[in-house]
Amino acid sequence: MRNAINISLQAGFHAFEVESDCLKLVQQLQRRKVEPSAFGVILYDILQLAKRCSYISFSHVRREANVVAHSLAKLSKDFNEFRVWLEKYPPQIHGHVLMNVSSFSI
Repeated sequence: MRNAINISLQAGFHAFEVESDCLKLVQQLQRRKVEPSAFGVILYDILQLAKRCSYISFSHVRREANVVAHSLAKLSKDFNEFRVWLEKYPPQIHGHVLMNVSSFSI
């Protein structure tokens, strides 16, 4: 999440919603609560980046509800270098993207 917010800010986005399937992370960010731990350091970094946003919200989404993000996360284990997809996505997840788009169709 920290990397996603940082990349989004660098790309010129300053208002967005961030979703995660990590309930503890979302709850801590919503409370703006930082604990004294390695996890707390990451929370602090995320909250500092959030201050640079004109609008940001954090919400919890079950993994099953965001198959595209989960598929990208699983696929990323196969890459040796850092990758960012802004307008295109890897062809390996095309089926998941189509299912996601069709679920929003009326």
